[in-house]
Amino acid sequence: LELESPQLLRTFAYKLVELGLLNLVENILRHIVNLRLDEPQSYRDLALLLQESNIQNKTIAEISDLFKTVILGEWDGRFAEIEVTTLHEFNWFLFEYHQQQQISNFLDNRLIRHLPVDLRIVMIWDTNDTDVDLHVIEPTGEECYYSHKNTAIGGMISRDFTRGYGPEEYLIRKAVKGTYTVRAKYFANHQQSLTGATTIMVHIYKYYGQSNQQKEMVTPRLDSNKEMIDVCKVEFDDHVERKSQNMTTHDHKSNTNVHENVTYDGCDMSPIKGDRYKCLFCPDIDFCQSCHSASRSYNDPNHLYNHPLLCIKDSNEYTESLYIQNRSKIIHTNIQCNSCFMQPIIGIRYQCICGINLCEKCEFMGLHDKNHHRTKITTPV
Repeated sequence: LELESPQLLRTFAYKLVELGLLNLVENILRHIVNLRLDEPQSYRDLALLLQESNIQNKTIAEISDLFKTVILGEWDGRFAEIEVTTLHEFNWFLFEYHQQQQISNFLDNRLIRHLPVDLRIVMIWDTNDTDVDLHVIEPTGEECYYSHKNTAIGGMISRDFTRGYGPEEYLIRKAVKGTYTVRAKYFANHQQSLTGATTIMVHIYKYYGQSNQQKEMVTPRLDSNKEMIDVCKVEFDDHVERKSQNMTTHDHKSNTNVHENVTYDGCDMSPIKGDRYKCLFCPDIDFCQSCHSASRSYNDPNHLYNHPLLCIKDSNEYTESLYIQNRSKIIHTNIQCNSCFMQPIIGIRYQCICGINLCEKCEFMGLHDKNHHRTKITTPV
């Protein structure tokens, strides 16, 4: 056996990752980096492993450097667009460990955006010069793969890597309920494989980039060209959303309150009657009960579906509260949020004792040291 073979080392590393033995994998992936300095996948694999391990301040800097190497490096054309997938992962890392401000000097601010999705499926493999294709059959029966990249329910797949390693990635921002079938096809092998087969590793994330993220992993082997296998089936059923809708529909029957001067543009109800749902992040977004129960808040172009909504039974009880009023006219000119880079900050501004400014959303989500005292500013200077 050629013990210095990157393929054998990757095969071994993938199996250890599947078994959860992350402490044994780090040295193997570091050795692969040294053997394959010209392959961005080597740096990406190590960054993702370190992110899952026990993170310390020193490790945060190294992870950031590894991600930046992939995103900013110049690579062979066969690795084109690996930067796109890695940038998505890098943004989740920045968001999870509050590193947005530290990276702003290296990347264009327009690229620093946290983009959570309901379902993310990523496939990589261990063999160079090999074409393995990711296929996902959605609950509707529509198949998403390299020659049909976008589906009717919003699913999309990344670039087709035809000469080794991947990653190939399926994303859907708002997943529909049902079964997603994940398949892998061994399309072509352009070299004499050392092991005679290719090991693939498929990561399945539900609620990727969110506090309730769930992850599963599968590492099957493909033995011959043109082989197609069913890797796994993913059941997606948003129990939390359904429970919430059932509860609010029940409450609506007993609420006949009228919210004067409050309008929902989606259905043109003016004023809103019954329960009112106020977005805590968007300065001037309200939903009526019917639209909230029908999940229209997930499709409103002026509102992100994962923003928290405050249910208000009677607006008259909180007439002095700034949180239920239209805050779109509170504009802090020439002041930027140091976390998400919103400029100007619209709505309530928080100024920290350390000198940085935060918008309402970033303050709410705890994206800065919670031990720092900060001033709440409701009137623009």
